[in-house]
Amino acid sequence: MLHLRTIRNTASIAFNALATVISIVALVGFAVFAIGPHTGAYRTLSILSGSMTPAFAPGDVVIDTPLQGEDLRVGQVITYQAPTGGNEVVSHRVIEIVKAGDRPTFRTKGDANPAADPWTAKMNDDRLWRQRLVIPRAGHVIGALRRSAASRNGAFVALALLVLMGLRSIWSKDTPAADAAEKPGPSSDVSPAPASSALSAEPTRDAAPASDPKPVAVGAA
Repeated sequence: MLHLRTIRNTASIAFNALATVISIVALVGFAVFAIGPHTGAYRTLSILSGSMTPAFAPGDVVIDTPLQGEDLRVGQVITYQAPTGGNEVVSHRVIEIVKAGDRPTFRTKGDANPAADPWTAKMNDDRLWRQRLVIPRAGHVIGALRRSAASRNGAFVALALLVLMGLRSIWSKDTPAADAAEKPGPSSDVSPAPASSALSAEPTRDAAPASDPKPVAVGAA
């Protein structure tokens, strides 16, 4: 009986640790990819082409922060809409500033491309976006979460976690009873009074909502 109780306690500790790690990762991911970009302090983009390898590769996620036109410098990696008449968004390195100022004109090039981009771009918005951080392969995870198969797998995982939580609840309730059964109390000549019934409630564990950031196609191969 003691061995079984030890196994139950160990499993309960392991489950609590796993649940804590999963909750922290989910909360951090939700905050970074779902909440943060709405503040305007930064934005996230999923890389689709290899034009900027090895700086970042397809499947990586790039975090950009706002950049004012007068702060643009050669060598910076910026994200902007290419002047090609479409909605193509590129994230390339500045190789030349043709005209400086609060709305500069500039040229860019992908690090892995043999030649510069075939256009001269002008800043038409109030700000540009400069690449600050790369999260390797995070785009693959985001893409997987958006597919239906991954959604079904996520449901199975959630169901499995609920089952484990139920088993943990049963184990935690059985353990004190087993302890009491193994430790006989002192004898008494007085008959014990009938125990009054009491209602107890366990706090529920809220699950962090899953994040589904909107990836943006960047880069021109």
